[in-house]
Amino acid sequence: MKTNKFVLILGAGYEQLPIYYLCIKKSLKIIAVDKNINAPGFKFANHKIITSIRRDKNLIKKIIKSKKDIVAVLTMANDIPLIQYKISKALCLKGISATSAKLCSDKSLFYKKFIKNKFNIPNYNEVSKKNCNIKNLKFPLILKPRDGRGSRGVFYIKNKKNYKNYLNESFKTTKKKTLILQQYISGTQLSTESLIYKNKIYTSIGIRNYKDTKYLLPYIIENGGYNPAQISLNMELKINQILLNIAKILKIKEGPLKCDLVINNKKIYILEAAPRFGGGYVASHITKILYNCNFLETYLDILLNNKIKKINFFKKKLYVCVRFVFSNKKGKIKKIINPNYKDIKKNIIHSVFFKKIGSILDDPKSHADRIGYVSTFHKNKFMALKIANKFISRINIVT
Repeated sequence: MKTNKFVLILGAGYEQLPIYYLCIKKSLKIIAVDKNINAPGFKFANHKIITSIRRDKNLIKKIIKSKKDIVAVLTMANDIPLIQYKISKALCLKGISATSAKLCSDKSLFYKKFIKNKFNIPNYNEVSKKNCNIKNLKFPLILKPRDGRGSRGVFYIKNKKNYKNYLNESFKTTKKKTLILQQYISGTQLSTESLIYKNKIYTSIGIRNYKDTKYLLPYIIENGGYNPAQISLNMELKINQILLNIAKILKIKEGPLKCDLVINNKKIYILEAAPRFGGGYVASHITKILYNCNFLETYLDILLNNKIKKINFFKKKLYVCVRFVFSNKKGKIKKIINPNYKDIKKNIIHSVFFKKIGSILDDPKSHADRIGYVSTFHKNKFMALKIANKFISRINIVT
């Protein structure tokens, strides 16, 4: 069925590709926006706007100038709430709220608001180049930009040694005049992705894995994790209630909510929250495998005002393991040798390489420096991990 209806997709990178595939499946046309002329999503786009989503002050004018019948604005794994809100508002389309756009684009505003509403937030100070106040805080600490994304400019501060160097490095990634210096909370780190619809919340709760990447400290880079998290039903219900309360403050009536939480002595702390789906293909691939519900497709139906009879969400007796590809090699990639996986293919959900031949490798400093990704599933949690590790161990990066 031919249509002249367009979905505006903010970003044309590998993490946004699931949106492109869904639009093609639903016979929708695509306007793609990305500054990278070689972005993989562009080959699926009917109309391209090659520009920076974050820095182009005339982006909305360019979108309107296209004179396309845009029916939805969507992104994922792309932390641009304020920009996404402004575009949706200018086009008079469903989208994120002004409140969530404002609060989730500035961690300082976010923390102040949620502390005022009695949520558990790790102790923190705002610090500047002139005022590096660490009073009332105990090491280790986390230093991060107020407007950061993808772990850029985030440091694990073990003690006072080289603290000012980390401060200067973090300031290079932000236009704000202050940074967040926050107490590190040990415990079980969780990543949640939720879809809120008609006063109900459907949540995927995963455990984040930092054990494999401790050698990269002071840079904090996640290496996937497990889903679903093995927590008690009582804790799961408690987390969902907290997420609903977060959604209420952010004025999310229907749509996505991504949060980073940590459980310490049965106390749940909020580290981050955003009105979007995250990276790692959770909302597009993993929710379908584990819960029989593709969050991304359901949300697109919501944006399109398609009739949704029922969200058929239930937990299957399966485990998913996500792992990323890292390399200790430096230089330009000459070849990626990716051998046959016939023996484990049936247990691989999705795999992708973010880096290609010609990409430059250096020591990883943020999530953007990861080379590739794989997600696997199995009825046994440890087998899912074994399969993921087998996949990664066979890859050979030649520089």
